Amino acid sequence: MTSAKEIMEENIKLGKVQAYFYEIVHSQIFNVIEQRRLRGVIGNLAKKVDTYLPALDIGSGTGNIANHLRHFGLKVIACDISLDMLKENRYTEYKVVCDACALPFRSETFGLITAYSVVQHFRDAKVGLEEICRVAAKGSFLYFDRLPFLDTTSERFKGLKGFFCQKFETLTWLILRPKYLKRFFE
Repeated sequence: MTSAKEIMEENIKLGKVQAYFYEIVHSQIFNVIEQRRLRGVIGNLAKKVDTYLPALDIGSGTGNIANHLRHFGLKVIACDISLDMLKENRYTEYKVVCDACALPFRSETFGLITAYSVVQHFRDAKVGLEEICRVAAKGSFLYFDRLPFLDTTSERFKGLKGFFCQKFETLTWLILRPKYLKRFFE
């Protein structure tokens, strides 16, 4: 089994290699249909979020989700483990290089936390999700999208797959309150 350190190092290496070309090589994300879908989902979510609290875009990369969040007037902090990816992020001025499993923010800081196609890259998914719950403010929303581990039998995600699928049969994205995610850890 791959160690947490190896996962982290591989993600940093991948970010360094892909940063400049990321939006070109990921046509499954950067196409009109997917971008329109994201704009709709995030637009509806933005109406419910407390705009006085910042949003946190975990695994922000080149800023795809941050761009949509900003479009709807939210103040966004982009975080990613790859400095190279964040350098390509032109959509937000607040960028933090960090590991999602050790977020450098105070508890209950964010009104919205997004994780688009990133949970499967956490060095420890359970720890990363606990961190997300920790920094989520009371009444906040969590938005997970592109959860490919739901289609895998990987041991690493067995618990997560069971947790998400017990409530939702077919799932590629999910919006929920932190209190529901916290139940996974009990």
